[in-house]
Amino acid sequence: MLKPFIELYNLDVKDHIKERVVTGKVTTEYIPWMDVVVLLHKNGAESVKYGNIYAEDGHSLFMKGGKCPEVHVFVEIDGDRREASYPVIKGSFAIKPDNMDQLQVSNATQRAFVKCVATNWGLGLKVWQKEELEAEKNAPKDLSEHSIFAIRDRLNQLASSRYQMGYSTEELCKKIGVTVDIFTAVKSYFPIIDQIEEGLKAIGPKRREDDYIA
Repeated sequence: MLKPFIELYNLDVKDHIKERVVTGKVTTEYIPWMDVVVLLHKNGAESVKYGNIYAEDGHSLFMKGGKCPEVHVFVEIDGDRREASYPVIKGSFAIKPDNMDQLQVSNATQRAFVKCVATNWGLGLKVWQKEELEAEKNAPKDLSEHSIFAIRDRLNQLASSRYQMGYSTEELCKKIGVTVDIFTAVKSYFPIIDQIEEGLKAIGPKRREDDYIA
C-alpha cells in the first residue's frame, strides 16, 4: 500500500533532483519521471499508470483559440485515478505555437505526470513549491502571457493537496476566511472571466457614426 501523503511529502528526494540548464544557466530543479515511478513503487505502490488525455482532434495538445498550448494527463496509482494539465513552456516562458515541436509536447506530458503525482500524492511536492517561488520572481511582466485557466489549475492543485492532507472543504474555508458557497462559486468564474477577456479583445475602435446611433 502506498504511503500516506505527508510521508511522501517529507520523503528525502535530494539524490533524485536534477537541474535543468538553458544557455549555461540553471533554470529549475526537477525529478525525472522515471525516478518518480521507481520511488512510488519503493514506497508501496503496486501499479502506476499514466498517459495523455486527447483533444477532440485526436492530438495530445490542447489549444485555446490558437493560444495557451497545454497537455492533459491522467495518473492512476493502485486504482486511484487523478488528472492534471500542464502548459507547453520553456523554463517559465511561453512558447509560440509556431515554434513548438513534438519533443516539447512530450516533455510537458512528463512534467504533468510528475506534478500530478506531487500535488495529489505528495511525492516531490517540495521541489514544485521551490519552483513556484522562482517562477513568481521570474514571471514575465507582459500580462498577456498569463492564462486565467492556469490560475484555475493552480488553485485546484493547491486545494487537492490540502484535501490529501486530511482537510475538508469546510475546514479549508474556515482557515481561509470565506464561505463554502464562495469557495465553490469561484470555480465557475474562470470561464466567465475568459469570455469577458476574449470579448473585450474582439472589440475594435469605435466608429464615428456610432456616436449618432440612438
